[in-house]
Amino acid sequence: MAAILPAMASLDVRVLGPLEVMRDGAVVPLASRMQRRLLLTLVLARPTTISMDRLADELWDHDPPRSARNSLQTHVARLRAHLGADDVIVTRPPGYALAEDAVRVDADDFEREVARARTLCGADPEAARVLLQQALGRWRGDAFADADAGMGRAAATRLGMVRADAIELLAQVHGALGDHQAGLAALDPLLAEDPLRESAVLARATCLAAMGRRPDALAALRRLRHDLAEELGLDPGPAVGALEQQLLQEHPVDVRPPSSVPAPGLPTADQAARTAAPPRPATPTVGRAREVSAITEALDRGRMVTLVGPGGVGKSRLAMLVADGLAPACWVDLVEVDHPSAVLGTMLQALGVVQPGGPVRTAVVEALARFPGLVVVDNCEHLLDPVADLLDEALDRGGPVRLLATSRERLDLPGEQVVRVDPLPVPDPATASTEDPAVALFTRSVRQAGGPTPSPAEAAAVVAAVDGIPLGIELAATRAASIPVPVLAERLAGRMDLAVASRRRRDHRHGALTNVIRWSHDLLGAAEQRLFARLSVFAGPFRLQDVEAVCADDQLPEEEVAVALGRLVEQSMVSLSPAPGPVTRYRLLQPLRWYARRQLGRQGDSPGEWAALRGRHRDHVVDFAERMWEAVGTPAEVDLLTVMPAAMPDVRAVAARALEDGDLATAARLAGGLYGAGYVQARVDLLQVAQPVAHAWEHDPDELSDVAPSDLAAAVAAAAMLATFTEQYHLAGRWSRRAVELGTTGRSGVAAQEAWGDVCLQTGDRAAALAAYRRQHELAEATASPAVRPTRWPAWP
Repeated sequence: MAAILPAMASLDVRVLGPLEVMRDGAVVPLASRMQRRLLLTLVLARPTTISMDRLADELWDHDPPRSARNSLQTHVARLRAHLGADDVIVTRPPGYALAEDAVRVDADDFEREVARARTLCGADPEAARVLLQQALGRWRGDAFADADAGMGRAAATRLGMVRADAIELLAQVHGALGDHQAGLAALDPLLAEDPLRESAVLARATCLAAMGRRPDALAALRRLRHDLAEELGLDPGPAVGALEQQLLQEHPVDVRPPSSVPAPGLPTADQAARTAAPPRPATPTVGRAREVSAITEALDRGRMVTLVGPGGVGKSRLAMLVADGLAPACWVDLVEVDHPSAVLGTMLQALGVVQPGGPVRTAVVEALARFPGLVVVDNCEHLLDPVADLLDEALDRGGPVRLLATSRERLDLPGEQVVRVDPLPVPDPATASTEDPAVALFTRSVRQAGGPTPSPAEAAAVVAAVDGIPLGIELAATRAASIPVPVLAERLAGRMDLAVASRRRRDHRHGALTNVIRWSHDLLGAAEQRLFARLSVFAGPFRLQDVEAVCADDQLPEEEVAVALGRLVEQSMVSLSPAPGPVTRYRLLQPLRWYARRQLGRQGDSPGEWAALRGRHRDHVVDFAERMWEAVGTPAEVDLLTVMPAAMPDVRAVAARALEDGDLATAARLAGGLYGAGYVQARVDLLQVAQPVAHAWEHDPDELSDVAPSDLAAAVAAAAMLATFTEQYHLAGRWSRRAVELGTTGRSGVAAQEAWGDVCLQTGDRAAALAAYRRQHELAEATASPAVRPTRWPAWP
């Protein structure tokens, strides 16, 4: 035994059960929880030195006090005094360590004895049996049994696996010595803990067969086959089938252990050859060099990276590119896994583990932890909890593996780094070129589909319709051979189902853009699905307060809106808007907005509730426009003008819907509200909303019977101002005179006189202009709102 164990140390530390410290054959009491925790931490860190900062984190659960360093030194001094030896804990930069020659740990003795037995089991089974019995006799309970929660979990799991392997080896050695009953007795507790441990069932069946109990041996193998299929959806390894054939054909069963049994370690070359290699992209990748670099750098900094982004954005392709440069790499594809119970089997197969040496879950975690390279786990979003638990265990166990996951949302693991993958930039059609990645992708895809080469502007229009989502770009390109690209861009805005692959791949999850979105949508909760559908009412970016004002009702209470919106962002169904500004804004990508609009009414909302949603949206936008009027000339003007660009898509949408529905009252209120900002800022786009109202007044005034005269006056004044800005003075004069007739008081009167005065000034009638401006000033002085008073002159003579 002297060749196996080190020389007698001054202190024995026993961790194969509750912590126990022995010195010269006597127990050293450690009543203090902090001292026990400190000693266990130093044992777990062997043989390395653990820094003071990390030691403080471990002792105070990652929340050390400010005085942690001083307190730590005190605890170390007290522990040395209790142990009765200053040489046990040594101080060396950057912290502390256990002296290797002064401390002996029973876990080390156990592993040394098992390793020696492995080498002897074939040549000297009796010596191997003695060593294994001695090693297993060191266990007094679970390893690190009384450690605090989580402490030593990885080491305890690993030691438990070595113990289980040692029990199986002991059963084999018993069999080789002809003591099969002892072999069965050794295996019984192990199989009681884990009846699906395949190698233990094989060892038991072998013992039974050697005792002449072949039917019992076959029954044990059949039961294993049935239980694996029922509980895990797995088939047993080839060794089970081989033993079954031997038993059925009544061939002799070899009960001899191998000449030596290798210790578990890194994957063998044979296993590495069975590992699922990452696929390679079928086509070249454009515009993703920055993302590949960011992912690679993240993997250099830590062991766990998750690529997060909406469906079809290219997360899997990026993972392929990264894996191609980080061999060895293993690819675990979960796209076809539809139940958590099948995750273990899929990972087991991908990792090349043919016959688990114990529980399947343990084998998967161990294979993950020991893989000497990159493991990519693709498409995790529908299996977040089981996948996160497995990866967390593998990371906690240590080992060389680096993990890269792709998902709609993060896995929420300690140390996880998230790299968000966004769509390709959408270029302006007016300045687009073949150098733009999205344009290059569409152009190349069109050529591959046999279509004519589009111009950069045409390509950019299609890219904008699918909001730069690479899958949408590629699928839309397959239509370019049969639909002219300009027509395709126009049609995509209303029919995203045109982004679909060929007939053979149409039902595949990535065969149509709608399939990808549906996959993500179906993973949402009920509140998230309802809010997602309602968000389609917004035409542009929106704020949380916008969502609360428009989308909340009895079916979706306001207090639930913020939580549901946060979940939609986390699950990549809603994106953060890139628009600058101090206020966080959100947006729906165009394909997602199209799909969300199709879901309206499918979430339990009645048609009346849809109308109420649109009514709340209309009122919210009109209220914003009228607040713009009130803000002109006040300190609030700057803030509102800052958010105006983001609000314009919804302003235009409400105006268009009002005109389409013949709701000229809403159109007039909207146009009048925008007058002040449109005039002061010379914003033609704000004044354009008024033009249809002015045309309606000229051609069919009966349609305006429901419009308040003051609203109509302000809208026609805005249209007149637009005509002045565009030098259409004949229209400007006609409309501004009509506005003066309608608007005799308040802000509509101010707007009408201002519009008429500007027309007169531009056409050279200075006297009429001065009279109009005087009247404007009088009306402004009479109104209760200082915001509508003219600010160009402080007073009139």
